[in-house]
Amino acid sequence: MTAECPTCGDEFDTKHGMRIHHYGAHGERLPNRTCQSCGKQFYDDEAKRTYCDECDAPTTPSGQDNPNWKGGKPKKSCDYCGETYRTYRDNRFCSRECFRIWWSEKTRNDGNPMWSGGVEIGYTGTWAKVRRQALERDDNTYQSCGATRDELGQEPDVHHIVPVREHDDPEQAHRLDNVIFLCRSCHRKIEVGKLEIASAQG
Repeated sequence: MTAECPTCGDEFDTKHGMRIHHYGAHGERLPNRTCQSCGKQFYDDEAKRTYCDECDAPTTPSGQDNPNWKGGKPKKSCDYCGETYRTYRDNRFCSRECFRIWWSEKTRNDGNPMWSGGVEIGYTGTWAKVRRQALERDDNTYQSCGATRDELGQEPDVHHIVPVREHDDPEQAHRLDNVIFLCRSCHRKIEVGKLEIASAQG
């Protein structure tokens, strides 16, 4: 079966030979592909493309527009600060910082396998009195989120604005103007730097 040049009418034994002739004699490559979108014929060096330049290949939709969408990364709640986050990993914390603080608390004193008894340093003396005064001053209302002890059904955390560890004498940390009444979740967020609080009322 012969192939005829569409420009000069010369005949060739094969289409391939006719195409080589057309490019050499007439300076133009003949189409070798048909666009699957618009039906336009075009030339492709490797003869592999299925869409012309105007149409281009459609991109695979991402996220919820993809037909294979299965909801994305599962939502989880951090075991320490309570923050909601998404991950495919089998972990319990939203960040390394939350894990570090949780682990520090878990392995402190009798949580540590090397614990051999003793007392917790820094929470003696005037601490109980100052804690009671802070609860009375803040009227059993969490000072960050505004919830009350009865609403959340949990015992309060009394947070040291300037931590005990930063004082040479722990008793210096137990001042009414250095403590504030917080819920557990807000307290943990403050400890990992995810939440800021105003100064205590004093």
